Amino acid sequence: MDRFRGPFLVMLTLAAAWLAWYGPALVGMAPVALLCWLYARTRWTAFAIGFAYYGVTYACLPGTMDGFFHGARPVQSYALVAVLAALFALVWAMLWGRDRAWWRSIVLLVVLTVPPLGLAHLWNPLFGVSAWFPGTGLLGLVVFTAMLATLRYWPRMVAAAAVAAAGLAHAAYVSQAAPPGWVAVDTATVSEGYAASASTTADDMQQFQLIEQMIQKAQDSEASVMVWPESHLGGVLRPALDFFSSEWAQLTREGKTVVAGFSTKIDGRNINAVGGYGASPFLWEQRFPAMGAMWRPWDAGHNFPMRLGAPYLQKIDGRWTTIAVCFEAGILWPLVASQLQGPQAYIAVGNLSWGRSTNLNRQGRLAVSAWARLTNLPHLVAINN
Repeated sequence: MDRFRGPFLVMLTLAAAWLAWYGPALVGMAPVALLCWLYARTRWTAFAIGFAYYGVTYACLPGTMDGFFHGARPVQSYALVAVLAALFALVWAMLWGRDRAWWRSIVLLVVLTVPPLGLAHLWNPLFGVSAWFPGTGLLGLVVFTAMLATLRYWPRMVAAAAVAAAGLAHAAYVSQAAPPGWVAVDTATVSEGYAASASTTADDMQQFQLIEQMIQKAQDSEASVMVWPESHLGGVLRPALDFFSSEWAQLTREGKTVVAGFSTKIDGRNINAVGGYGASPFLWEQRFPAMGAMWRPWDAGHNFPMRLGAPYLQKIDGRWTTIAVCFEAGILWPLVASQLQGPQAYIAVGNLSWGRSTNLNRQGRLAVSAWARLTNLPHLVAINN
């Protein structure tokens, strides 16, 4: 039966990845891939398990890249995704060992989560821990890591303890909706993807109309915070914002805040940002742009720099808030780093219209809801799709 063990584990990983991120969207199946890795008998099987997980999970990326880069050849897109999947699978293979030492599982999860590799690691299997131990926050990640590290030593005892912990977590869990008085607005406008850099200036009249629409909607609403998607306001917008200074002052008096994304240049560098206008004014720059798509240090004209030392929380309407812009919502590190500072709410914004024909929007929302479930944070998602 041993000769069927490896193929069975690979097939189980394929099924788990599909069930987690496609199909019925059972995110809790994602960690099954890590269990399959734990029980692999050879390094090649460990590699195949990792490649199977990423091959399924990243299946939406070639179509996404084609939309973002406008005319990228399918062969190039699939080859790049295959290389990315192989890179992460190689980590799984390198950290597998016949000795099955407890430290291997811990090192694997740490390497896949923290910089530098963690900054490119979309849809970490650990997102699925939210379905196992909801509402437990970072403790849930620690418990799962300990379980993975010790399961081969005391399988029955560890499995029983994990089931008991999961039962307690589910019994105590009470789902959180959006913060009271906060609303998100999804949009459906066409994005130019890679062609729209921070140097792009939106049509003046269109920008005035967008801002006027946001202000009108906020004035007509009872909401104290209204969140719009990433890049909603396009490029350079300072004159248009200043034109409505009296309206912003009125919203401030009413205790209302409008939050919206835009791109611009500050001191000669591109930034992808979210701004708060009204009662809670702020400028929040994206910390971790997508590698290769926005973080492009070899292409100064289109490069959006990393901001490793940037703040991880922003105060909005009296709540310290985690803000994830686009790619950041799909990688664990910025979320973990923010959680260490005790957030009281979670906002995710994205502009995914260039990936609208793929599963990208669904996987992005799944990652957001998974993190909110794990941390039990009231949350909002605003996406242009």
